[in-house]
Amino acid sequence: YDSWSGWMCSVNNEFLSTAISNITVNEGDVIRVQFSLTAGSDIDRNEYPWATPVYPDYANRTDLTRALAEINHKKLSNPSYLTQNNLQTAYDTAMAIMGDFESTQAQVNTAYTALTGKNSDITATDGQPEPVVTPGVKTSEEVVKQSGNHTEQYILGQGAAKYGAEWNILGLARAEAVVPQGYYETYLQSVVDEVQKKQGILEPGTTARVVLALSALKQDVTNVGGYNLLENFNDLENVTKNGVYGPIYVLLALDSNNYQLPENRARSIQTTREGLVQYILNQEITYGGWGWQGVADVDTTAMAIQALTPYYHSNAEVKAAVDRGLTVLSGLQCGDGSYSSYGICNAESTAQVIVALTGMGINPAQDARFVKNGYTTIDGLMKFAVNGGGFSHELGNGVNNLATAQGYYALVAYQRLINGQPSLYQMSDAKGITTTTV
Repeated sequence: YDSWSGWMCSVNNEFLSTAISNITVNEGDVIRVQFSLTAGSDIDRNEYPWATPVYPDYANRTDLTRALAEINHKKLSNPSYLTQNNLQTAYDTAMAIMGDFESTQAQVNTAYTALTGKNSDITATDGQPEPVVTPGVKTSEEVVKQSGNHTEQYILGQGAAKYGAEWNILGLARAEAVVPQGYYETYLQSVVDEVQKKQGILEPGTTARVVLALSALKQDVTNVGGYNLLENFNDLENVTKNGVYGPIYVLLALDSNNYQLPENRARSIQTTREGLVQYILNQEITYGGWGWQGVADVDTTAMAIQALTPYYHSNAEVKAAVDRGLTVLSGLQCGDGSYSSYGICNAESTAQVIVALTGMGINPAQDARFVKNGYTTIDGLMKFAVNGGGFSHELGNGVNNLATAQGYYALVAYQRLINGQPSLYQMSDAKGITTTTV
């Protein structure tokens, strides 16, 4: 902390220029006491010209805060108030949106309406214009298929796949795409070369990514250049050292083909599926979802759901957490069907939600929880499709490699759901490599 850090107080969304002890409180006033790291620019007090707003489109939460406070007061005398009035889902969603600094004014207003049945009079913060939201795109199934085919050809047109292209390999293999002769073999040899160069030691997250790609190709992950990649998962402390993403990826990799972990003879804590599941559950945000610093994040929440899905029907704690996560994702969806991260609507966040939903058997083009203003999650992703193949990270930009890889395998996941095939990460039906001349 420094001299620009400290506690700040606002009344009805107006920050005080005096001590809090000097104000007179009236019935219905909404008082917030918040800690700022940057002279208020991170909590929407932008009086210093040098302090660039951290969240320039910070939503006015006054009406929603007041509504939640009134409900919390009613809960004191009637603990069953939410269930008796069918408000539990709306309440949980509102709490998640309140805790997300990136929530848009439209999302806050929607949560307020769901909670109270009323429309909010607030349209923007402090008279600032609403963020520009581009028109949504309604997408037919035929256009979705064409986009998937064009993106597939775009990926193959980038040349030989090598180590590092695991997400492309995953999508192509799970789509059972027709690839040029030697395409997969070239990739596999580059993986062997990298593993041998590293003497079999890769970071757990990197190992998981490679295991997923190799599993999609029906390859033996216990003998890659003479090394058993699963041994990189043995040490739970190593898997969890960088937070929740390690356990998420490792659990996805292990469950992709029901792999068994080798015995841990030299490390301190043996990794187990139960330990990974519990670690992910322990990272859940208070009001549902997963993220950072107490705020639910779309990508992290969607990926946690992907990893926990195989345990949904057998573990009550998992079921409850996943259900809360789905409620959070529903509440964070943008009005055009897409999803945002760090305030930017983008293809990758939307793709992760599609993979999470399809893994759960939820149709992202039909489920009412994931339709906003008539636009589905599939419509949201297709906004970022680039003519001729590929996806952009955000609207109006050119093709982005990561957005293309994730957008493509999200469409593959959706198509597999429609076709009644096992989900993207459930690879019991992996076909292996077939050599085809294209």
